[in-house]
Amino acid sequence: MKTRLIPKRIEILSGGPFTKTVFPFPFRFRSPSDRAALTLRKRYRLIEVAGEGTDFDRARRLKSWVRRQWNHGYEGEGEQDSKSQDALDILDRARRGSEFSCWYFRRTLVQACLAIGLPARELGVCRKRADFPDGIGLNTSHAVSEVYCRDLRKWVMMDADANAFYTVKGVPASALDVHSAWLRERGRTVRQVLDKPLFVYPSHSPFWDDKTMRGVWRDFTRHRTVDYYDHVFTHLLNGFPEPHGKIGQKFLWYVGKRPPLLCMNYHGNDLDRFLFVEEESHFNWPLQQTFLIAAMKPGTPSDQVELRFDHTMPFFDRFEFSLGRQPFCRVRGDRLRFTCPAGRTRVRARCVDCFGRPGHEAVLNLELKPLPSHRKA
Repeated sequence: MKTRLIPKRIEILSGGPFTKTVFPFPFRFRSPSDRAALTLRKRYRLIEVAGEGTDFDRARRLKSWVRRQWNHGYEGEGEQDSKSQDALDILDRARRGSEFSCWYFRRTLVQACLAIGLPARELGVCRKRADFPDGIGLNTSHAVSEVYCRDLRKWVMMDADANAFYTVKGVPASALDVHSAWLRERGRTVRQVLDKPLFVYPSHSPFWDDKTMRGVWRDFTRHRTVDYYDHVFTHLLNGFPEPHGKIGQKFLWYVGKRPPLLCMNYHGNDLDRFLFVEEESHFNWPLQQTFLIAAMKPGTPSDQVELRFDHTMPFFDRFEFSLGRQPFCRVRGDRLRFTCPAGRTRVRARCVDCFGRPGHEAVLNLELKPLPSHRKA
C-alpha cells in the first residue's frame, strides 16, 4: 500500500526581520501633507530641486540648494519665535536680504527634506569644553541635520551651513560615526566633503570685533569642525520624537561613548528637558523597515498561510507583497492569507511611502512539506 501524503506543514527556513524594536519613545515627523509642508514643496519646487536618484543624492542636492539661499550671518538672532522657526518664513526673509546662522540652515534643510518624504531630524553637536568654555568663548556648538538614506540603510549627517557632509573610510557618515572617529583617533579617518557654493565667512558679527571673529572662524575650521562632534544630541520637538509622558522634554542626548556634560545648565538648560541613551540604536533609529511574521491557518496543518506585516516607515502608505518571482502587489491592511505552493518558495514584503518609494524588504524562505499518514493494514 502506498503512503498518502496528507495534510501538509510549512517550515520557515530563513528570513526576517520578524519583530519591531521597542523604543523608550515613539518617533514621528511632520507629514508631507501638512499645510506648511505642501506650500514649501510647491512654492520652491523641491521635488524638482531634489531630482531623481538615491535618498543620499536627493538630500545632498537639497543641502546645496539651502546653502544657496543666503550666506552665514546673524540677522534676527534671538528672535526665534514660532513664526521665524518655519522654513517658509526663513526663506522669505532670506529673499529680502537677511542672513542667518547655522540654526536656520538646519531648520530649513530638515523641513525641506520632510516636505518631499525624506525622514530628517535636527541635531546639535558640542565641543569638549562646552560646559565651561574658557578660551573658546561662544564658539562651542554647531547646528546640523541628519537624513535617513534608504540606499545606505543609515542616517547621514548634512551640514547646510558649511555645505558639507563627512565620510568615514569612504562611506557617508552619521553624526555618531564622526563622534566615534573623533573620540577614537581624533578624526583621522574622517573626510569632509565640501560642495558648492562654499561657506562664505561673515563680514561682521554682533558678538565679536573683526579680529576676534577672524580667530573664531579659524578655530571653527581648524579640525574641519570634526571636534564639534565631541557631544551629539537631537531635538524632540516640532515633529521629532516625543517621549511618553514627557511633554517638556526637548533633547535626546547620546552618552554611549562620552558622559553627559557636567554642567549643561551652564547655558540655562534644565536637565529635565534631556533624555540620555547609551544604545546607538536608541539614537539612530532604524527606519523604513518592514517586519513579516508567518503563521499557518489555525486548526489542521495545511497549505494556508497567514502573513502579518509591521513597519517603521514615517510616511507610510501601504504594504506590498510578492510570492516567488511574481511582481509586488498591494496588500489591503496589515494581514494577508495565501496558498503556499509545494516545495520551497520565497515571500517578500515591503512598506511603501506616500510618494510611492519602497522601504527595506522583509523576506521569508518557506518550505511546504507533506506529512505521511499511517499505513493501512
